Amino acid sequence: MKKIIFIILIFVMAISYFRNNIPRNTDLEKTLSSKVDESVSNEINLHGVTEFQWTQAYLFEPYTSQETMNQQIGIKFTDSSNISQRDDIYLLVFVNDDEIVQYAEVKRHQSDFSIKQSDILTPENSIITITKHS
Repeated sequence: MKKIIFIILIFVMAISYFRNNIPRNTDLEKTLSSKVDESVSNEINLHGVTEFQWTQAYLFEPYTSQETMNQQIGIKFTDSSNISQRDDIYLLVFVNDDEIVQYAEVKRHQSDFSIKQSDILTPENSIITITKHS
């Protein structure tokens, strides 16, 4: 009986681990970083630089709390970037079919990022505005 309980416990822990282990997209981070550095425009079209399926994306500012992220996304997200205590990045979280599929840490590069029309990006409305500071 103890073996069965132990196996079930290990199984539940494994499911929890894989469920919360959302991949960080470092390739996208590099692409966005180079776009900000070389940009003559003040906008980035996310749809043009993503190579995976997503239906919604959320852009979180520095110091955003875990509670605020979960409330805005509507899905529990374990933030491994610790953005609630950082001011050097923005966090992009991508959702597909009500499941978080990837995230990216976007370095600020003496810039601020914002979304024009709403709090949610979609493939059809995926423009991020860049405001550069000297």
